[in-house]
Amino acid sequence: LWKRYSAARDAFNRRRGGHFAELDRERAGARETKERLCVRAEELSGSTDWAATANAFRDLLAEWKTAGRTAKDTDDTLWQRFKAAQDRFFAARNAVNAERDAEFAANGEAKEKLLAEAERIDASNLKAAQAALRAIADKWDAVGKAPRDDGERARGGGDGIRDAPR
Repeated sequence: LWKRYSAARDAFNRRRGGHFAELDRERAGARETKERLCVRAEELSGSTDWAATANAFRDLLAEWKTAGRTAKDTDDTLWQRFKAAQDRFFAARNAVNAERDAEFAANGEAKEKLLAEAERIDASNLKAAQAALRAIADKWDAVGKAPRDDGERARGGGDGIRDAPR
């Protein structure tokens, strides 16, 4: 009985040791993968190619999720490193977008004033009305883009001043 018990215990210990050795290899592989992802995220964090880099971060995050687990403290440390790089990029992108949105809002207000001016044009003298409309259209183009929520009219597309019937 002792020999049978000892053989069973030895077999169990070998399988257990193999199991934990495999887990250690998987964790080491996951750690290496996540460290590589952190390095890549840190390289991307200073990019100003907003769309491509945002897509790259999305892909890195998808790869992170499939990389597997490491020891909890290592996983947490690596995640904080990855997240910090990601946050740096998105904070910079959000700052640029906020600046652009403020500019667009000012442009939208300027275009609204131009629209009001165009609506006040007296059409009784056709040549004078056309000249006034051309001057307003030139100002319109000089203003630049306006926010999307102002619609095509204020953005300068589709049914803007240049496309008004003459």
